[in-house]
Amino acid sequence: PCPPPPDVGWLPCARSAIWRETHPRLHLKAAHERVSMGYLPVPMIAAAKRPALKGWREAAADPARALVAVEAARWADALAIATGGGVLVLDLDKGHADNADGALSLAAIEAAHGPLPDGPRSTTPKGGDHRYFATPPGRLIRSRAAIAPGLDVRAEAGLAMSPPSPGRRWLVPLCPRAELPQAPLWLLDLADPPRPPLPPAAPVRPW
Repeated sequence: PCPPPPDVGWLPCARSAIWRETHPRLHLKAAHERVSMGYLPVPMIAAAKRPALKGWREAAADPARALVAVEAARWADALAIATGGGVLVLDLDKGHADNADGALSLAAIEAAHGPLPDGPRSTTPKGGDHRYFATPPGRLIRSRAAIAPGLDVRAEAGLAMSPPSPGRRWLVPLCPRAELPQAPLWLLDLADPPRPPLPPAAPVRPW
């Protein structure tokens, strides 16, 4: 078996047929750009929509390790951004087996609550798009599927595939993390519904 790259022992050993000598420099350049903007890049396998290596959570916890992971994962053909920690991505899906259309769902929600603020936006291979927002400090938003038909939220411990991955391009360019528009309260409440208050405790009767 081939040895793992130096100083990244948590990476899986790649088969020699996959461990190519030609590194996808486009992805490495994009990864450095992401880190400079405050994001954490994760190398991906596009067709499977999964990380290209084990231990990606550990790598995505630190910018330096994230870049080492992208450099080492020579078989990766896509790039994602780790979400959570103040970054939320709204995923508008199209082409589901149930014919759900995230754009139609979002239009109905915006008609009731108001439009989303403008921010970074990228296409997806099936005609959907990803929209990037910030979440307020102190509010933990977890990733959640189907907050409405065709609408998913990528947040805590999640990943959002991004350009230059196959079939993806920026409609509105990615901005520095500190400049992301704040997610409106109605979107946060859809992603993480407020819990009802606990009923008051019954009075203790004296003996």
